[in-house]
Amino acid sequence: MLAALPALLMLHACDKGRETGVPDKEGPVITIYEPDSNDVYMLGDTIFLLADVEDDSELKDFNVKLINGADSILIWPLEIVIFGNIKSYHLDQFTVNTYNITAAADIVFEAIDKKDNITTVTIPILLEN
Repeated sequence: MLAALPALLMLHACDKGRETGVPDKEGPVITIYEPDSNDVYMLGDTIFLLADVEDDSELKDFNVKLINGADSILIWPLEIVIFGNIKSYHLDQFTVNTYNITAAADIVFEAIDKKDNITTVTIPILLEN
């Protein structure tokens, strides 16, 4: 029994590549469909969020923030979401209004996998002058 313990620990230590023994060192893949980084908005416009996030191991966390000047506001999720044991998530039918955006701002998508690898995608919010 004790001789099997090191082998079990080695199996547990393998990440995405259980078959290959390659450790998980890559963050989740975030694909943004909306907003487009080239879109220009007017005050009061609605920005639609549409994205997919996936990871070969498991997602630990996924959030979207609005960085407005020095302020960082969590815009999604509105409630705590537990991501364990899923490999992908589709974000849709969520919007942000530009009413309170008065200066350069960004929408930041951040995903973390179970091995704490992080992927961040930043989309600038361009306002028409």
